[in-house]
Amino acid sequence: MSIRWMKLWRDLVAERARYGLMLLAVAVSLTAFGAVLGVRDVLQREMARNYLGTRPAHATLELPQGVSVALLDRVRQRQDIELAEAGDVIQARALVKNEWLPLLLFVVDDFKSFQLNRFTPAEGSFPPPAGQLLIERSAVGVLGAGVGDRVTLKLPGGSPVDLPVAGLVHDPSLAPAWQERSGYAYASRQTLASLGVPAVHELRVRFKNVAETMPAIQSAAESLAAALSAVGAPAWTLFVGYAVSSFLPEMGPLTRARWAYILRDDPDRLHTAMSFEQVADEAGFVLGPVIAVALATTVMPEAGLIAAAILFAVGTLIVLASRSTEPP
Repeated sequence: MSIRWMKLWRDLVAERARYGLMLLAVAVSLTAFGAVLGVRDVLQREMARNYLGTRPAHATLELPQGVSVALLDRVRQRQDIELAEAGDVIQARALVKNEWLPLLLFVVDDFKSFQLNRFTPAEGSFPPPAGQLLIERSAVGVLGAGVGDRVTLKLPGGSPVDLPVAGLVHDPSLAPAWQERSGYAYASRQTLASLGVPAVHELRVRFKNVAETMPAIQSAAESLAAALSAVGAPAWTLFVGYAVSSFLPEMGPLTRARWAYILRDDPDRLHTAMSFEQVADEAGFVLGPVIAVALATTVMPEAGLIAAAILFAVGTLIVLASRSTEPP
């Protein structure tokens, strides 16, 4: 045996404990790494299978005017639609031990026949009676309520209301409630109406004969959205509206001309009036959109546009009726 190999052997014998620990550490590390990779593969496979088992919608369209039964029937008759259902997801609050926690309230149009975004009953009554809720089973600990208990909910713009829990369900498409620190509840359209929300605003669809790719689904969803947006007044009314709008007076130049006529002999007051006019214009540009959005979200989507049209018409008539300030 050469001197080199003899030295290597003697080093191994002398430091056998250290080398043994090194080999053990490497073996444990490789075992743990293999276990992590195996668990990762299992989780990816099972999570994908569980989620696809809920039959998720390809697309969800939000319709401010609500999803009526007639609209739903018309969508279902399209050749490119496999399934279409109405629903909603409402950002609510739940009172838990004197603290308001976030809660997602899923509105199901028909518990007996829904086929999209499915979940399975776990305990209690299914479907729930009108005026009662279902709770996702992982949210029991978060909400502190189970079957037979009551949950105090508060919808946006509404007052707190107590609703009984009819049963529990399992929804694989949701993250655990304890992880999100949020509750999950399910209600029917009838229950939602009793809470003062008369319509649901989400249209959920699955397409047929469409490739399971993002571009293909997006294209199909945009086509459906365009078809739904086209429903309403005939196209020629848009051109008539543009033609009529061309006859509307320009209020800015009209008012400035009147200021110039009234205060033509007083330059200082004219400068003050023009400054006030500029400030008023800027205030309108800043506050107008805020008021329009507030009306659209609290009253109805068209409320902002209607209020602007009424205020513009009234203001224009008042200015045009003031003949004493009209320049010659």
